[in-house]
Amino acid sequence: MRQYAVGFGVSAYEVDLWGRIRSASRASFDRYLADQLSRESMQLSIIAGVSTAMLNWVANNQALTITQHVLENRQHTYDLVKQTANVGTGTQLDVAEAEAALHDAETNLQIYTRQREQTLNQLELLVGTPLTSKIRDELDHKASLEDVVPFPDVPEGLPSDMIARRPDILSAEQVLKSSNDDIGAARAEFFPKIQITAANGTASNNITRLFQSGMGAWNVAPQITLPLFDAGRLTAQLHQAKAHKREEIARYEKTVQTAFKEVADALSGRSTYLEQLHAQTALVNAGQKQYRLALARFEGGYDPYLATLVAQRTLYSAQLGAITTKLQQMSNIITLYKTLGGGWKEGARERN
Repeated sequence: MRQYAVGFGVSAYEVDLWGRIRSASRASFDRYLADQLSRESMQLSIIAGVSTAMLNWVANNQALTITQHVLENRQHTYDLVKQTANVGTGTQLDVAEAEAALHDAETNLQIYTRQREQTLNQLELLVGTPLTSKIRDELDHKASLEDVVPFPDVPEGLPSDMIARRPDILSAEQVLKSSNDDIGAARAEFFPKIQITAANGTASNNITRLFQSGMGAWNVAPQITLPLFDAGRLTAQLHQAKAHKREEIARYEKTVQTAFKEVADALSGRSTYLEQLHAQTALVNAGQKQYRLALARFEGGYDPYLATLVAQRTLYSAQLGAITTKLQQMSNIITLYKTLGGGWKEGARERN
């Protein structure tokens, strides 16, 4: 029994965003929303949440459809087993096994019906209003995750400076600017000059090696010149100001490093999910063939019912597994969308 309620990866800037909102008063909450970067952070989070909720609904709807077919097949098989038992070619054990399998499918049907309704409620909660009949009809016509409009392909050669548009990085830049740092000139030095995607939009070797021990890839903090202080300032004040400035620079560098790690994590799963989905599809095809052969041999009187039951269960498990893998693969793309600060653009190779 599977529950299709895959969550989406949470980026560092979302943790900061919702943490501030929870602790804020209504007045400060209004002021916080007035900030453009905060609005952009919230928009990205809501877009990802709505997209994930929709995928969860489609996944549960697909599992419900498959379970309905399984229930029909098991009802048919149960009737056959009863007939064979009545004429003496089958056993009461076969009848009991077929009946248990039938009730198992009936149970799963109710579970997926309930989960589908719960994910619909979650979707309406995120949207903030009941879905219109038109949207409900469109959802009902999405019988499987394959019917969902494909996400744009992740292009090869995405430049690393795309990450600079993330709300948390832009916010950290604002802090440096408020400290009178000329971050504009030194900004690019914080970002390794690499391409973050390889063929098929998977993680490039460059971004993978950033987090290998001993690489020293993050020794990239630029030398930002401190502004001159008036000669009359106390030495202690000078040291304190310099320490504060170094702290802000270190915080900015840490923000950039966190962003790169989140992008690397999202990209690392992309290629494995694609390979896993390919293998899972092959498993479903093999399971369908096994079930057809087992059912034909049972109906022809060559094999006992047990072989058909095993084949039914194997196929059902493979079909549900395929839904899980596809859902995880699509949710991974949503996570990548967020970690890049709002997706990617075509022609990334030319930009770099």
